Amino acid sequence: MGLNQTQLDQLGRQLDNNPLEVLILSAEQANLLAADHATSHWSPTQAPSLCVRDDITQASGLLDSIRPHYNDSLHEFVNTAWGMPALLGSHDAVNFARFVRDMGGLNTRVRYVNHNGRQYVVLSGYPGLRRILTGTRYSVTNTRLIEMGIGRYGIRGSSLSGFKLSCYFAVGVEFLEWFFNSEVNMLDLLGGIGVELVKAGIASAVGYAVAVAAGSILGFAAAPVIAGALLVFIVGVGLNWLDKRYGIKQRVQDSLNYATDNASMIAERFQELDSRKIRSYVEHTFGEVVDAAVDYATQETKSWILRRLPSGTLPEPPYRLPNLDILKFPKL
Repeated sequence: MGLNQTQLDQLGRQLDNNPLEVLILSAEQANLLAADHATSHWSPTQAPSLCVRDDITQASGLLDSIRPHYNDSLHEFVNTAWGMPALLGSHDAVNFARFVRDMGGLNTRVRYVNHNGRQYVVLSGYPGLRRILTGTRYSVTNTRLIEMGIGRYGIRGSSLSGFKLSCYFAVGVEFLEWFFNSEVNMLDLLGGIGVELVKAGIASAVGYAVAVAAGSILGFAAAPVIAGALLVFIVGVGLNWLDKRYGIKQRVQDSLNYATDNASMIAERFQELDSRKIRSYVEHTFGEVVDAAVDYATQETKSWILRRLPSGTLPEPPYRLPNLDILKFPKL
């Protein structure tokens, strides 16, 4: 059931007599408004009330209290050339200790054999000391062998796991750098993540190649684990040093910011290009390339024909060099 006209008029008068104004102000603006109200002599229709966003204020205060500790500790550590490789190296050290425990020491050797068209991994050593691989022969696709990082599939799986972990660390550190640094924008975050992912990919690829070579040459089960971890650490430190030395990450971030800030100008420059000049340049360049290719093909064809013809097929040139012995020069 709806309201009649009398009730609507009464509701309108009540709204007119009870106005409520809501202002969203910063802390400084609210303090100025309160001070102005305290010193003024006019009487408002309603007493002003202040509703403080306690959650935002507390979160901002908590962030301000944590930021100095982060800048003095973790920020300095992760921005060194060896910081991130050391964190990943500690994880590799834990995995290596677990590997040695499960394999019963460092004396287990690995040998690859082919039988009936299938490749097997033969383990030699003390099977009684091993916790997981207690047998002596396993297929290269065996699940437990791959989990231990033995064989080509196991080494590949370990390298992929290490690459994923490097990516997680890189993204996490770059996010912390963006979160605690008010001068870093979203483009800086994306540029930093991109550079770190490239470095992680290079280090993982080199570590995988060295691990495969070490497993094939040395023959010890622990050789790929040790060689791969050491090379990943060394390459990671080297790439970070090159990044700091030449400012690669900073240049990528500056390029992204420049491209974003000058996107309209770059678009105008492309629009100002004369399409006829571009077409003329492309046609001229293409013509030169075609002429050079035709000349090269012609010369190669002539040379090939001359090499294939037997000697004496073509007539000798008619000219002969004069005999200089019969020439008598007068004596002075």
